[in-house]
Amino acid sequence: MAGSGEAMSEPTMAVTIPEPMAVRGISQETHDLATAFRADLEQAMPQLLAVLPKGVKAEAMASMALTCALDNPALLKCEPLSLVRATLKMATLGLRPGETCDIVPTKKGKRDLAECWIRVRGIVDLAVRAKAIQYAKTVP
Repeated sequence: MAGSGEAMSEPTMAVTIPEPMAVRGISQETHDLATAFRADLEQAMPQLLAVLPKGVKAEAMASMALTCALDNPALLKCEPLSLVRATLKMATLGLRPGETCDIVPTKKGKRDLAECWIRVRGIVDLAVRAKAIQYAKTVP
């Protein structure tokens, strides 16, 4: 309440990662890495909240990033900071993994890094939002 001297708490996120036995084909190692990634996302929540476009929920974005990582466990072996950065880039641009962007594991020398790669549909969405174009017709 205003004036009561109580500070408002920062919004928090609770993302549930399923137990390894609840998801087919997930190993204990993958579960542990996913749990560590969730903790990294929780630490990065202030930055995530700061960059999200209107109407996009931080929990939904974090859930999408976690789903990407569980779908492609090679992402969980990437440097943790690079995975968080890829998530922040995706969030900043308001892109959706699997639709308008992908989070992809890459190698830079001996380093395993995660990167956010924008799909053609993502580029078109960004151009429409920026009013650089009115529409685009895709050809099969």
